[in-house]
Amino acid sequence: LGLFDVGILYDVFPGMIGALNAFGLTFCAMLYFKGVYFPSTADCGRSGKGLIFDYYWGTELYPRICGVDVKKFVNCRFSMTFWMVAGISFSYRSYTLHGRIDPGIVLSA
Repeated sequence: LGLFDVGILYDVFPGMIGALNAFGLTFCAMLYFKGVYFPSTADCGRSGKGLIFDYYWGTELYPRICGVDVKKFVNCRFSMTFWMVAGISFSYRSYTLHGRIDPGIVLSA
C-alpha cells in the first residue's frame, strides 16, 4: 500500500537499542526502589548479596504496579511483540537491500 516503510526498525535500530537500554536500566532502578520500600507481596526484600546483585536479580518475585504483573506484561507484550515486528522489518529490509530474504533472518524470526 505504500503507507510507510516496513523496514523502519532496521533503519533506526542503533538509536532504538540505546534508548531501550536507558529505559531498561531506569525501569529496573524504579522496580528495585519499589521492591525495597513498597513491596506488592511478601516474597520481597534484599538478598544480602549486595546492591548490584539485587538490582539485576530483582527484589520482588512478581512485581505489580496498579494490579498489573510487570514481569508478564513486559515479557509477553513488549518483548515478544517487538521480536515479531523486528523480524518482519529486518526481513523486508534484507529484501530491499539484497533482492532476497536472508535465510538466517527467517530462522531467527
